[in-house]
Amino acid sequence: MPEVAASSPATKPKLAKFHLDSNARLKELWAERAYWRNQFLTAQKWLGQFDDLLAEAMGDAEEVYMDNAHVATYTNNGSFRKKAFLAEQPELAEACMTYERVFSLERLKSLDPKAYAAYRARAMHIKDKPQDL
Repeated sequence: MPEVAASSPATKPKLAKFHLDSNARLKELWAERAYWRNQFLTAQKWLGQFDDLLAEAMGDAEEVYMDNAHVATYTNNGSFRKKAFLAEQPELAEACMTYERVFSLERLKSLDPKAYAAYRARAMHIKDKPQDL
């Protein structure tokens, strides 16, 4: 983290607003922050695209290995993509509605285990430092 000269409590103004213009170094760092924020957002988009590509290539596999090292897992995370299921399977969703019109995962599991499995959400967990097997 870049260093910035600290102001003492006696010289620090008590204002509701802080103006970066009052500190030249912070103003410079703000411009640099904008650059790094853009880099971060670009990298985040690229990583999401890579994760989608990897997930598609994995199919039903849950573990990823590279050079004999376990580098990632892609497993069900306990959540269910209810909105997608309701939109794509309206008849089955209707059959799983209870009297109070509450969607029942338990009923879906018993009525159509394949549909339940197909809509279970999965999460990618990349290990930054691969461990030897």
